Amino acid sequence: MPSVQLTRLRQQAVELAEFFPQPEAFARRLELLLESYSVKPSRKGEVKGAQQAVLPSYRAPAQVLKQILLECRALAADAPELSLAVCDELWQRRMLEPRQLAALLLGHTPTENTAEISNRIRAWNEKNREPALLDELAVEATQWLREAQPYALIAFFSACLDADTWRQHALGLLALEALLGETDFPDLPAVYKALEQGTEPIEKRLRAYWLDVYVAMLDKAPQETLYHLQQRLAASEDQGLHWVARQLLEHLGAEDQAALRAAL
Repeated sequence: MPSVQLTRLRQQAVELAEFFPQPEAFARRLELLLESYSVKPSRKGEVKGAQQAVLPSYRAPAQVLKQILLECRALAADAPELSLAVCDELWQRRMLEPRQLAALLLGHTPTENTAEISNRIRAWNEKNREPALLDELAVEATQWLREAQPYALIAFFSACLDADTWRQHALGLLALEALLGETDFPDLPAVYKALEQGTEPIEKRLRAYWLDVYVAMLDKAPQETLYHLQQRLAASEDQGLHWVARQLLEHLGAEDQAALRAAL
């Protein structure tokens, strides 16, 4: 893999950003830049850590996308409609890094119509089979929603749970976890209301996602979250919800553990 010279990379990112007003040209130039930092694109199906990769990758150093984002995020903020067009063009590329950049840029794109962001994320995720991109879409692509329009993110979460696929449920749960963990969003009753609309039974492959959300809720408001869980458990025989509650016991003090066990 070619070594990264930061001064040269910064200049390359500046030159690439000049093509931002031309989405197709920008995407082509990006591919050339990524190729220059890649020894050989990985093959489809190559294992990355514990996950099975689906999309081929340039395996470019992480600094490359970070520097490009640094140069382009102000452009995205100043011209949201243009940024959306760039994101769409990047997502059409069937390589990992252009799609990662699409998610990153979307998270820095403010828009008066928040559906422009949330609808794209759900549509992209519907066809996405790349494990690495699920987190990018749930966390990076929702950054602006999370920070500037948190109620729109809660609506996004609810829309994801209304979908028929576990991938959309996972997307919404990861996005909600990020809202709880990375912001000081004060309206927790709105979150509880959204959680109460959660679909049951909870699939086995989604249990860990639900657990992470409730752990984040306990960190913010332990007593309110405990009460919420007690109410849900009293009204539900869902084994998935009961599994989540049992895993939460280790996050509680002795008195609260006894109260939650009584609801199981």
